[in-house]
Amino acid sequence: PESSAQSDDDEAVADDKVELHTYPNGDTYIGAMDRKTTQCIGFGIYRCKKTTFIGEFIDGKRHGYGRLQLHQNRGSYSGGYANDKKHGLGTLILRDGSCYHGLFENGKMEGHGTLRDVRNGTVYIGEWKEGKRHGKGTLTDIADGSILATGMWSKGEEATM
Repeated sequence: PESSAQSDDDEAVADDKVELHTYPNGDTYIGAMDRKTTQCIGFGIYRCKKTTFIGEFIDGKRHGYGRLQLHQNRGSYSGGYANDKKHGLGTLILRDGSCYHGLFENGKMEGHGTLRDVRNGTVYIGEWKEGKRHGKGTLTDIADGSILATGMWSKGEEATM
């Protein structure tokens, strides 16, 4: 039988020093790196043509808390990450000014959250599943605060009984 104990050779080895690494495609990373794999680990800043991410990494993937800023005012996300995807509590701001604050799972809105949709002039407070309104929720008009719909939602649409 094989031993379950890992040797030091099996674990990520990080330097305490901060490094600047430039990738062949022009992307840059400032932070700690695994000496063996050159993957981002710990806290760092990763910048590419369209985005800048400031936050935590594990095995080269965003994991933990971070902030992703899309360049040219195209939006941002601040919150939790797991395995390089939005996960846990976070705030997503879209280019048009619409804003979602709530839970994410596997990169999609999932669980309880609030979306202020400036394009439609509405606020939805309620449950989400796979990025769509799903479960109990209330849709309100931003301008006058009137309730437009309240009750159950299914796959993004108000459920009719």
